[in-house]
Amino acid sequence: MKSLVSSLETELTGTKERLDMANAKQQQRKLETTDAQLVEAHESEINALVAEVEAVAKETDGLRAQLAKSMAKMTAKDATISKLQASVAKAEQANALSFDELAGVRLQVAALTTLQRNQKTLEASLQVKAVETLKTDADKDKIKFAREVTLAKQTLQMQKQVEQSVEPAKPCEQCQVHHRQEKLRQDKLRAGVVGEQWRWGR
Repeated sequence: MKSLVSSLETELTGTKERLDMANAKQQQRKLETTDAQLVEAHESEINALVAEVEAVAKETDGLRAQLAKSMAKMTAKDATISKLQASVAKAEQANALSFDELAGVRLQVAALTTLQRNQKTLEASLQVKAVETLKTDADKDKIKFAREVTLAKQTLQMQKQVEQSVEPAKPCEQCQVHHRQEKLRQDKLRAGVVGEQWRWGR
């Protein structure tokens, strides 16, 4: 666009120079001759040159106006591009901050997940230890009750053997009371042992 305007201005300058030269020639010819036809011919040539100059000047003005509009549009586009670049920079900065926040949240989630996993592992370990402790206590109780049952059986067998080997004598009143108490105690003991065996057998 600028080169076209420059070319038109150069052409306009050349046309003006030719017009000046024609005017100079006309003046010179008027001085040299008074022939009316010659003057008229030169005047028509000058008028044609003037019209050409005016046309070129008008075209140049139009091109200048178009160039001014184009420059205004380019300036507006440059301003728009600058705004877009500023918006992109802000968006990139916001995205960078968002990425930083997201990374922090991911680290927190990872830490909480690890903590929860460790807590579950610890709880499972404690539950296993508690079950093992209960199992050990139950085994101890079973052994204890088995020993008590064995001891009770041996005591009953010894009492039967003693009763069979000793000739029965007339028991005294206190002996009968003692015998009944001992029998009740043995019955309670047997009932308790059987109840515990039944409970642990389940």
